[in-house]
Amino acid sequence: MDGLTESIKNISIKKKQLSMIFIGHVDAGKSTTGGQILYLAGKIDKRTLEKYEKESKEKNRESWYLSWALDSNPEERDKGKTTELGQAYFDTDKTTVQILDAPGHKMYVPNMILGVNQADIAVLVISARQNEFEAGFEKGGQTREHIYLAKASGLSRICVLINKMDDVTVNWSEDRYNHIIKSTKKLLHALFGKNDVVYMPISGFLGHNIKENNLSEVAPWYTGPSFFEYIDSIDIPRRDSDPLYASISDASKEMGGYFITVRVERGVLDKSQVKLYPGARKINIISITIDEEEVERVHSGETARIKIKETDEIFSGDVITALEYAETVDSNYFMAALSILDAKSLITKGYMAVMHMGAREVPISIGDLYKKEGDKILKVKFAKTGDKLVAEIFVNTPIPLEVYNASKRTGIFTLRDETRTVGFGRVLKIKERK
Repeated sequence: MDGLTESIKNISIKKKQLSMIFIGHVDAGKSTTGGQILYLAGKIDKRTLEKYEKESKEKNRESWYLSWALDSNPEERDKGKTTELGQAYFDTDKTTVQILDAPGHKMYVPNMILGVNQADIAVLVISARQNEFEAGFEKGGQTREHIYLAKASGLSRICVLINKMDDVTVNWSEDRYNHIIKSTKKLLHALFGKNDVVYMPISGFLGHNIKENNLSEVAPWYTGPSFFEYIDSIDIPRRDSDPLYASISDASKEMGGYFITVRVERGVLDKSQVKLYPGARKINIISITIDEEEVERVHSGETARIKIKETDEIFSGDVITALEYAETVDSNYFMAALSILDAKSLITKGYMAVMHMGAREVPISIGDLYKKEGDKILKVKFAKTGDKLVAEIFVNTPIPLEVYNASKRTGIFTLRDETRTVGFGRVLKIKERK
């Protein structure tokens, strides 16, 4: 082989990057489907899979072995329930994909919210098994809540994998598949738009319609793309030319500095001086790694681990921006548009909840409430489920805030009270600290 041919062979064409979060009710098969994807993509070898199968059989959990690729801690493996936010990478022909596997149980919704804020698209896994779909989609199930949370995080696209089509209660029934589509599309189309919702039947356990459409014998009625084909068809606009804005999801202090996990939302992050909020502190980035490989820069849509010199404490939800960027403001007081989804009781002045904004989880209290009636803005005494209104919101300490911008996915948040998602909000105006 001549030198030119060898050089051409070694050229690495950078694939597009895509981050997706698997959401849905507990037991829908999210982790099993994720494990199957990693196996079909060559990220898990056959020997490792056989090891998982043997170990799961010893625990009388034989059907769970695929999920062990993402459910790595002993508690998750023993109970068959995802509790933490699982993460893995794989490649299709055209795309490098980050999987975020969200817990389905209502006790772990905060971990799901953390993941959905790092994703480009949501992948909703629904069980087609008789009664399981109904249990997840009816009031009290996590399917609806996860759908609302995905939309509230600013995601504009959702792929619905109708799983367990091979189950004996379904047997690849086109009628069952269409029933699930009919039951969910009104809500999904209202939130995401008809053109940004895609359905496909799969078997996560058997691997049907994951890498390729291999349904000709079991479901000849489905002629759409496989999941991998769908991934390669997605076009996610990137914003490399914008000023840098990156969100911090994790930070640890070690070896004379901080190691920080960041997702670059806009712009490009490199080894330069940047601002860290809160406080608009100027910091220098020492090193950058992606998937344990050192790199010179991180593009929009990518997640990386960076090292900086020691500074004041850093928390999840803190923000890194370009030096010239001026839209981020530290404050503990702002006006917000609220949509009340599920309030246990009336919401009045002084009501307290937990706000999830990006990776930040912080207690808040509600101030005055206002409603628009005709051309007038009137102060009201309370809000209830289904209401849309404007509210004052107070935080104990100043946090980095931006006014809502749909295209940038900034200024959006979720309010929760115990295990209940109370509502969603958009920052309308940042006020002076109180």
